[in-house]
Amino acid sequence: GGRGGPGPMSWGWRSDEDSYADSSAYAGRERPEQAWGEHELPRDWQEREVRERKRRHTEQLRREAERAEAAAAAGIELLGLRRGMLLVATPQVRGFFTMAVVLVLEIDSGYARGVVVNGGPGGRTGLGDRTIFHSCKEVASEPTNPVVEGTQLFAEDFLSKDQAARLVADLEARGEPLAKTQGCTWWRLEQLVDEISGGNWAVLGWGSAQARWWLSVRSKLTTRTLWRR
Repeated sequence: GGRGGPGPMSWGWRSDEDSYADSSAYAGRERPEQAWGEHELPRDWQEREVRERKRRHTEQLRREAERAEAAAAAGIELLGLRRGMLLVATPQVRGFFTMAVVLVLEIDSGYARGVVVNGGPGGRTGLGDRTIFHSCKEVASEPTNPVVEGTQLFAEDFLSKDQAARLVADLEARGEPLAKTQGCTWWRLEQLVDEISGGNWAVLGWGSAQARWWLSVRSKLTTRTLWRR
């Protein structure tokens, strides 16, 4: 018979993979039609989706942290806690803070810091830092900012060993009473609010006469003396 026409059309794939080897959608596939299935997005789309989920999660955590800080700050305001107040451990507290009396030295938007003032170290952190309490306005680093409002109780904190030794020598040469301690205690505000609300701490004010008495007898105090007082 006569020459036949072209046979049935067939498609063949190029043996070299240069045409799609660099495509992230085709990476690791034997054929381009395997790049993604019905429920599968191209890889670059998947990566963008992962980044977007991470961004939304980070933003959610940030908003939750801001709400927690705002709630804690409102709780601190409601409790009347401020610099110069005392946190007195209740009988239910056990461990390091058993019968502890903590003088609050700092409160900011997220944290509170204080030192134990009735014996032993001032806290479990920053044991290399010294705090010196005194009533000498002439050597105070912040003479207009006493620890307890309306008193002359000053705190020189975050001192090195040498700095503390020089200050102690100066105060003793002046005949000024002083108290010294090492270390401090930090709380996140929401943690402290929870501990106070849970009955671990009583919040008390400190008058001028009490502050002067404590400064004069600090070196002779036992843990139980100030806690009971």
